[in-house]
Order: sequence, then structure tokens, then C-alpha cells
Amino acid sequence: MAGKHQESVTFEEISQGVQRYLDHPFLRANKMNASVSKFHFDVLHAILRIGSIAPDEARQVLMAVLLLHEGLSIHDDVDEEIGIKRQLTVLSGDYNSSLYYWILARLDNQKLLTLLSDAVVVINESKMALTANRGNMPSDEFLQLHEAVQGELVLSVASHYLPPQLQWSLPLRALIRAYVVNEQIKARTLSGPLPLRQALVWMADYVDRLLRLKANYILEPMVSFVLDYIEPLQHSVERFAWAEGIR
Repeated sequence: MAGKHQESVTFEEISQGVQRYLDHPFLRANKMNASVSKFHFDVLHAILRIGSIAPDEARQVLMAVLLLHEGLSIHDDVDEEIGIKRQLTVLSGDYNSSLYYWILARLDNQKLLTLLSDAVVVINESKMALTANRGNMPSDEFLQLHEAVQGELVLSVASHYLPPQLQWSLPLRALIRAYVVNEQIKARTLSGPLPLRQALVWMADYVDRLLRLKANYILEPMVSFVLDYIEPLQHSVERFAWAEGIR
């Protein structure tokens, strides 16, 4: 199967490929260095591997989507910069996005381009809602918006490459929520006993549901990947809650 050959597609290879695309003298001189999200690489790579996508196509999709993710993430830092660095932050994000279009256009995959473009709309709307209601929204809504920001590109790729019978939506959404909860707790954005207790309940519930799904051999590859990733995140949240004296 093509999926087995895809083991040769490594994070280091894709990260270096992204760096080569973004190797511009002006950006280099101003220390505008891109970084690739290991979490998003792992999830996207798993989707393409489970979908048995040919390695050459998988490489191009990984680089394109991770460039797009990085471009969208760079724009989040605009308010923290001043002067030319602020302008470069905006331009660097736009530059990443233009390269993503260029890569996928060469693959001639209009459907995937459309799905990702729709995802960008959802991501930007979610960021606007988070900015407009900062510090004034229920924790569940707060997490849902962050899940859209971190997960819409992943879900778009999954909807394009994975057959419906894999029932991939629940495992992937569970993983995205676990990642978001862990990141928000590390950033101390999700604080107080109630949100932490909610996070523990959410994670325990998702893991329990995934363990039941794992018995279905059709779903097993996706569920196994998600469980391998989600259980350490669950333990991380539990350790944090324990340190905070929350049971």
C-alpha cells in the first residue's frame, strides 16, 4: 500500500521544504523565520497515510497546508510588532499563503483548494469573534472557537481524502479539542477550577468513546493514531490539575 511507503515522509523533510520555500533574503535579514507545527504535521501526515495518498502528492499537500497554517499564525503576532517588523509580519503571512496557492495549483486539485479556502474563512471569523469578545465568553464557546482556528484546515484535508465510512470526524475533533485544551492551559488562558474540571471531563469522555470505537476494525487505524496522541495530552492536563489542587 502507498500508505506504508509514506513513512519516508518525515517532519524534518517537510520542515526543511517549507523553509526553502520561505528563504527570502529580505525576510532572512530581518530574522523572520518560519516554524512548522509538529502537531499539525503529525495529524495531516496520518490522514494522508490512512488515505493511502501517494508520497509525492502527500509531500506537496503537507507543505502547502503547513505553509497556509504558518501564514495564518504569523498574522496573530501583528499587534506585538512595531515599525517595519509589523509590516513584514503581515507580508510574510501573505507570502506564505501565496505559496500555498501556487503549490496546490500545480497539483490541479480545485476541490481541495476550495475546501481550504472555506476553512480560512471559518478560521478568520473565529479569530474575529475571539478578539471581539476577549475575556467575556463562556469557556465552552471559547474552546470551540479555538478548535476552529486549530482544526479547520485538518478537517478540510480529512474530508477530501478520507472516505465517510472511516467515521473520522469524532476521533479528529476529539484530538483537536485535546490539543487546544492543553495549549490553552499551558498559556494559562484557561484558568480556574471549573474550566479545568470541564477539561478533565471532556478528555475522559472522549477517550472512553474512542476506546469503544477502536473495536471496529474499519475505524481502528484512525482511532489508534488519535489515542496515541490524545492520551499523553490527557495526562498533561491531569498533572496540571493535580498541581493546581483540582480533582
